Amino acid sequence: MLSRILISSTPVVLSTMLQTKLGFDSMVVSMIMLSFSMGFVFSKLMLEKLLQGLGFRYVLMLSTVLTAISIMLLCLSMAEKSIFTFAVLNFMFGWCSSTLYSSLNILAFSDLTDDTYNSGNSVITVAQLMSIAVSTSLSFLLLRFFSAYEIPLGVSNYGVFFLVVAVILPSCCFFFNRLNQKDGRYLIQGS
Repeated sequence: MLSRILISSTPVVLSTMLQTKLGFDSMVVSMIMLSFSMGFVFSKLMLEKLLQGLGFRYVLMLSTVLTAISIMLLCLSMAEKSIFTFAVLNFMFGWCSSTLYSSLNILAFSDLTDDTYNSGNSVITVAQLMSIAVSTSLSFLLLRFFSAYEIPLGVSNYGVFFLVVAVILPSCCFFFNRLNQKDGRYLIQGS
């Protein structure tokens, strides 16, 4: 849940930053955000092979670290203001976060039986919606908080927000590391 809360609002914050802080046209921002969606879709093409080869524990840890790195790189690319760079990094962020979300969802549904599927599905859906709401609320509170202070080195409140998310996100690996290497193996066809 922590990983979802940390990254759920990042696309909204990124879109807001690109338009308000960096002054990109809304059409350009739409195209950059489209690359995020493309990354989401492309991750689905490779997810099964990744899970078969590495297992859930390593895929979750790897995608968490790569998501943090992509967020950090998005922050660092603010000074460059390159549309191409933002599009490529946003594709990477979409791919990594989709891999993380999909792996988490597969594991969450793995223990549901035919009798518990409906109620389990409802609980998981509510948890996902709550994480989006909490993430968005906390994100804009943090942005407001960061904007009240003079930040050294010319880093904007958006940059500090992305840095905070990128630094905290890898802590989720401590939870994922507790998974057994064989957890979820029976869910992957061909294993």
